[in-house]
Amino acid sequence: MGGNNLTSHSSRQSALSQSVHAHGLRHHHPQLNGMETTLLLVEALWQFERSADKPPTRIAKARLKGWSRLLERHLGLGSGAPLKRQWASFSFPPYWFYDYLTALDCLRDSAGRPDRAAQQAIDLVRARRRQDGTWRRGAKHAGKTHFEMESAGGPSRWNTLRAMRVLDWWAESSAERA
Repeated sequence: MGGNNLTSHSSRQSALSQSVHAHGLRHHHPQLNGMETTLLLVEALWQFERSADKPPTRIAKARLKGWSRLLERHLGLGSGAPLKRQWASFSFPPYWFYDYLTALDCLRDSAGRPDRAAQQAIDLVRARRRQDGTWRRGAKHAGKTHFEMESAGGPSRWNTLRAMRVLDWWAESSAERA
């Protein structure tokens, strides 16, 4: 194919390593390393699977491997407390930022099954429910916003919708297992 063939494993690894280093994507905490990136990858693979007429089986395997990685780490709540405080702030739109509600909604959307490893994240979503049955919008992410749909800290229709979908999915799947 030519001299600049990036299909070899070592070339891909080198390019990825350079990109990670250049963009400061490495974290000092071993459990933080890759949580956000893994969720973005899982979401992208799921979107590809849904849009392709006949997606290769390796795409589904890679997506499931990504979910396994996230669930092995209890979505970042293995110690009972968020590994990153921002992950417990349910922003909308989430953009490319990781948070527990976004991770759970992605798992639900990608036809994932509830896993005990996600229980702490489910408990966190339940605990964030306000007296009036809504969820708040988390902190606003930096960047240009063309128009504000909701104010940070106030009730969020979008987070309420996402949280209710996640909790309904969890309850239905739990009932099926019983």
